[in-house]
Amino acid sequence: MTSRLDRLEAAGLVTRTIDAQDRRRVLIRPTPEGRDMWSKHIFEGMARDQDALKALSLDEVVQLNGLLRKVLHSLGE
Repeated sequence: MTSRLDRLEAAGLVTRTIDAQDRRRVLIRPTPEGRDMWSKHIFEGMARDQDALKALSLDEVVQLNGLLRKVLHSLGE
């Protein structure tokens, strides 16, 4: 995680500061550029997902959601 944060910070996408109340904590905040990049990639991902799901009928999407929910619940146990 630290190396990823190092790269994000070096790219100007996040800032790291020590929490003034608890110096053991490091606060990670996105920069405006980081927030823009996040939004761009989130919306691009959503568009890809929507395109992929066009192949399914509404009933199939409902079934897929149920199956994925079941898998996720099993991972939490």
